[in-house]
Amino acid sequence: MVMDNLFPEATTIDVAKTKILLNQYKNKTIIVERLIPETPKQKLVLENDKHMIRTLEKAVNLILDPEIREIITYRYLEGNPRKAALVKYRNFTDRTFDRKVEEGIISVANMLRLWEEI
Repeated sequence: MVMDNLFPEATTIDVAKTKILLNQYKNKTIIVERLIPETPKQKLVLENDKHMIRTLEKAVNLILDPEIREIITYRYLEGNPRKAALVKYRNFTDRTFDRKVEEGIISVANMLRLWEEI
């Protein structure tokens, strides 16, 4: 049996899920900081959210290209809109910026797939 890749690669569905998780990151961190769970179910949800937050942070920190890592951190972890990110990274064209964001999301998705988080 021949293996194509040593590590599993994220599918397009994994990438889409990762993009959703990254878009939710900033709001989830605010909720996690402020919410005091009142029921066991709320506590479980809160713990799952905390775990996903830490996992996303680790995956972003493992992006090899420092420029892409910085863009993903600014755009998603710091919660800045695309327009603000385009202003900050104005040395890129819109298409180049979007390509770098997509590469970063794929990198994060690959890590999440490797860790069996998605």
